[in-house]
Amino acid sequence: MVNKKNDFNTINLIQTLMKPLFMFIILFIFAHSSVYASDDSQKIEETARYVLSQATIPTISSTSGEWAVIGISHSGLNVPDSYFDSYNARVSNILDEKNGNLGRKYTEYSRIAIALNSIGAPTSNIGEKRFNLFSYINDYDKVILQGINGPIFALTAKVLCGDSDIETAQKYKEFILNHQNSDGSFGLSQNMPDTDITAMAISALSLCNDSQEIDNAINKAFLYLSSIQKNDGSFTANPNESEGNSESISQVIIAMKRYGLSPHDSFFTKNGYTPYDALDSYRISGGGYLHLKSDADANQIASEQALLALTEVQKPANMLIYDRIWFDANVKYLESITK
Repeated sequence: MVNKKNDFNTINLIQTLMKPLFMFIILFIFAHSSVYASDDSQKIEETARYVLSQATIPTISSTSGEWAVIGISHSGLNVPDSYFDSYNARVSNILDEKNGNLGRKYTEYSRIAIALNSIGAPTSNIGEKRFNLFSYINDYDKVILQGINGPIFALTAKVLCGDSDIETAQKYKEFILNHQNSDGSFGLSQNMPDTDITAMAISALSLCNDSQEIDNAINKAFLYLSSIQKNDGSFTANPNESEGNSESISQVIIAMKRYGLSPHDSFFTKNGYTPYDALDSYRISGGGYLHLKSDADANQIASEQALLALTEVQKPANMLIYDRIWFDANVKYLESITK
């Protein structure tokens, strides 16, 4: 009888011993090649202009708010400083007005922190009352009340903003890892896979991929996403739905870029179609994106999420030869134990 646990431990041991050699190869290749993938700048500019036209006054909201601010700031679009200054002022005003209480969902604080960081604004000493967003983001008990969404957003904000509370970051990592389903997926409820949440969990963990446990969890989640990808390269919100949507595709692209998977990664190419091809099929004239292909008009949330996917920085793929080898090895192992 094959001891699969020992086999996996052997894989991890070999990985540790061979790392220096592979890192040398990686650095050699990186020094002799161009490895940065770039999106079509014209496409980014057009979508940024569309999002801006729909979010002329950025609010404190998940629509025409933080995601719009982040996407536009990352797009490089020439926007007056007053646009971002007005958002910064609204954050100060609402925190002062509500005495720092933005409600039960602590993802609000994380989302705002990520947006402020993207425009170079401080996340502490905000408003007349000098609020520090991380005094809320680091409130572990309040953050996890929202389920896995809370820790995903909080961990992302902490890493991107360079928060120094490492202990709480570790707790958020552990919370996310402990809520991975047996099939590799993540969801708002146990054993109820959600494509967006799975991709967002990968994105958050990829920012702090500092252990084999995290890398294995990411590999397993990618394997799950690969298994549910449709033949046209798209994704549905969950396995029970039949029609793909652009927001789920955007989240998968962000996860792929943040981990460093190539746009043409073999695990995410179905019948010659990639998630990038699928997202393009939702794009309409003027730079907006549909939520569903059956929709007649562009959707603001879909367009903002697409802009985030387009502007997400591609981690250098060729620097991940080492990770890629072990991604393949771990996938084969995971496939063997799930048959």
